Amino acid sequence: MDVQPWVGLLALGALWLNGVLIAADALKRRSWLGRERGFRVLQGPTDGVTAWVEVQPKRSGWARWQVEQRGRIDSAGRLVWHDRQHRSEISKGEAEHDGRTVEVDETARAEVWPDPSVLQAKIQEGLDAKAWTQAGKGRGHLRTLSVEVEDAPVWIGGSWSQTEDGWRVEAPPGRPLVVAFLDPRRWLGQARRLQLAFALGTLLALIAITALCLWPPIFGPVSTAGGALGLIFFLLIQPAGTWVRGQTMEPSRRTLGGRLSASLNPGSNPR
Repeated sequence: MDVQPWVGLLALGALWLNGVLIAADALKRRSWLGRERGFRVLQGPTDGVTAWVEVQPKRSGWARWQVEQRGRIDSAGRLVWHDRQHRSEISKGEAEHDGRTVEVDETARAEVWPDPSVLQAKIQEGLDAKAWTQAGKGRGHLRTLSVEVEDAPVWIGGSWSQTEDGWRVEAPPGRPLVVAFLDPRRWLGQARRLQLAFALGTLLALIAITALCLWPPIFGPVSTAGGALGLIFFLLIQPAGTWVRGQTMEPSRRTLGGRLSASLNPGSNPR
């Protein structure tokens, strides 16, 4: 009995299993974002409703996001940052919406979503010669980057209730209170579209590869080309799925990383 067709079908089955599981993970993540972070967006608070509302902070510092990073110099002389820990903090604060006070509840269940453009600017801030020297050693250079509520409007996603003086917002049951320095509608929309496009693209690629693999005659030129594409797909789909998951991670948990050019090292510039 010729075992080649059976081996080919087994390989095709493994390809489908791997691809479908990765596509399903993207769809599951998409559904989770819509359910757990896709709060209703309102122009103003509504009593007893969990929603996103844009507010104007009355004072600064009551919401903060921090990342601790370790920087090491790579073989090209660049300083490469690696995230060690992300931390979100929301203390009791005050904001304003439509002339009424918004009391922000202090909570341990907190997520602060930083603005990526602000973080990229912070990454590119220069370091002194001492920091570069530390980065060249085994332990590397440790630093903490942080952003906090100031005087710019922010979005708050939480459970709203009316008070005598205005509004109060707190963490919904089983979910965190979220303060976003970016428009959550835009971010959630982009993240969910990317996840859907990746899942559909994965399934379409599987169908196309299968059609090529089964093109008669089996193990002919077209079928063999399909098998080669299947192998490439098998090797790339997992890294691609990991990349998509990283790109659609909540901004409070997304890896920041970053690197500084060797030209920014004060010790490398001739005096």
